[in-house]
Amino acid sequence: MATTQLSLYNEALLLVGERELTTVTDDIEVRYRLDTAYENGPDFCFELIKPVFSRKTSKLTTFITSPVHGYDNVFTLPTDFIDIVEVYSDEKLDQPINRFIIEGGTLACNYDTIFLRYISNGYALTLWDKSFERAVVAYLAREIVARVAPDETERVEAMFNTRVEQAIALRQSKEPTKRSSDEGATLTTPMRKIYNQALQILGLDEINDNNDDSDRKVKLDVALSADLVEYLLEETGWHWAITTLKLQSNPSLEPDWGFGDVYDKPDDMHRLDGVFQDEFLQVPLKRYKDEGEYIFTEVTEIYLQFVSSSYVSDPVFWPPHFRRLVGAAMAKDAAMSLGVDPERAEVRYEKYLSDAKNIDIIQSPPRRLAAGEWTSSRFAGNYYRGRP
Repeated sequence: MATTQLSLYNEALLLVGERELTTVTDDIEVRYRLDTAYENGPDFCFELIKPVFSRKTSKLTTFITSPVHGYDNVFTLPTDFIDIVEVYSDEKLDQPINRFIIEGGTLACNYDTIFLRYISNGYALTLWDKSFERAVVAYLAREIVARVAPDETERVEAMFNTRVEQAIALRQSKEPTKRSSDEGATLTTPMRKIYNQALQILGLDEINDNNDDSDRKVKLDVALSADLVEYLLEETGWHWAITTLKLQSNPSLEPDWGFGDVYDKPDDMHRLDGVFQDEFLQVPLKRYKDEGEYIFTEVTEIYLQFVSSSYVSDPVFWPPHFRRLVGAAMAKDAAMSLGVDPERAEVRYEKYLSDAKNIDIIQSPPRRLAAGEWTSSRFAGNYYRGRP
């Protein structure tokens, strides 16, 4: 049966043991008392319970300038406004406004346009959920019980409190998890697998859709966007990530002093790993200068080893041990913001880092170790130091 004012009145009368009304215009005392209670009763319950169905969003653009305080723009609140949920500065409701004041039916802040989420009393009775309806009925019964059935006052008061608690509990179960800010990152399937590995480490539910916008996904977005992969590629000289390129000096660039040959760094160079004189990469070039976009030397041809920036964004290039490491690093960085003990993720990250380094060494060919300057100077000249 649809909720009506008459049905609310009759349910309240049932709670206090009184006869039902035929209409909301019956000319009897109890109906007049219900009218008085009903005048402000639902609004009180809206403010007390804040049911999910009563929420509304309004875009406010018209304001006046305050002559009193520093919040320049004063907006008139909607006529159906009961209580505030949140105020935002953007239409996607991603950016909350935290500095504002409400007074005298107005909201003042320093934005020209605001998006107001609020509790409204303007929705039809047919949209009320049953838990809120039962709380309003108990409120009406509480307001009239002292007059029509005083012996039932304590029981009806307890019933009202119980129904309010139940309505609030049900409201909380209906509320979605707090909405995250929109990072705008759409996952690829390979990247989603890495996200899910991070979530597995944290003991959280996996992501099943590349367009997922859950809080846990966005927190991992933030961790990844903080140059996480760039850091991992710089932190260790991964052999799998190295690219080799033969370069010729740029004849159009002539330094005023110092090294005479200048090389343009490759556009995709993320991390310099080595500069060599020969194509077999056996003879390192010791005398060179790495500055900004250029490499300065005294030779006209070099062989460059570097990590390409293409490895930063595309997990297709990453070997399994590095993908697992990235997932563990994301879990470590996002753990606290997701309410998970960071120590759990830290332990897994350290293990994956050690494993990844060991695998990278095992899978890489041995490299010739060139003598450094200290070794060369120590044994230069008198090699045997006077010994036979």
